[in-house]
Amino acid sequence: MRALVLAGGFAKRMWPITLEVAKPLLEVAGKPALDYLMEKLLRIKEVDAVVITINKRFEPQFRNWLEARNYGNVELIVEEATREEEKLGAVAGIANALSKLKGQDCLIVAGDNVFDFDLNDFVKRFIELNKPLIGLYDIKSLEQARRYAVVEVDSSWRIRRMVEKPEEPWSTLVAICIYALPFKDLLLVEEYLRKGGSRDAPGRFIAWLVQQREVYGYLFSGVWFDIGDATSYTMADRFFKNQTFT
Repeated sequence: MRALVLAGGFAKRMWPITLEVAKPLLEVAGKPALDYLMEKLLRIKEVDAVVITINKRFEPQFRNWLEARNYGNVELIVEEATREEEKLGAVAGIANALSKLKGQDCLIVAGDNVFDFDLNDFVKRFIELNKPLIGLYDIKSLEQARRYAVVEVDSSWRIRRMVEKPEEPWSTLVAICIYALPFKDLLLVEEYLRKGGSRDAPGRFIAWLVQQREVYGYLFSGVWFDIGDATSYTMADRFFKNQTFT
């Protein structure tokens, strides 16, 4: 199994903070956000390699970051974009990385996710199912749920409905960008893009996949931050400065 970390964006919503620093390399409680994620991924024995998608603009920063660490089998895929207008987008970035996954099942995680829960049980559940599995989280606020992909599940945790950024959320249960996909299902990303699917909203791809395949959810508990704006970044930094991150 391979892990794919999505880190190719320019984080326009966080400018000017991210004009000169890639968002996954912003420090949270004294170290880059990406370090926390890597520590989680490297604890998963089923993951034999990590692939990180980045853009050309921030390539030197990521290479310096990687050279300063002893992470082992980690590879950078450099997208040619040097500015926001040229970026591939997260979904197109997944398609661009397919050849590096060597036909293996894939754990996909957004590079700006910071959380305190472990991923091992999630991966075990995926192996047990051998079907697409996505991370779910109770955001506990209908107002905040408008910013995410809201889901409806049945008693077996199969996703029955998923709507990206609904104006009227019916639930506080949202999908987060932690996905485990069999390679055969991951290949559908190419069909999705050919049919005009969003190049930059992974949740929309998963919502489309729900219509093609059985997709299941896994509820995470703990603390999770999607560092999408300056406020969430500040909250994550403050929280983890006062916690023991495991």
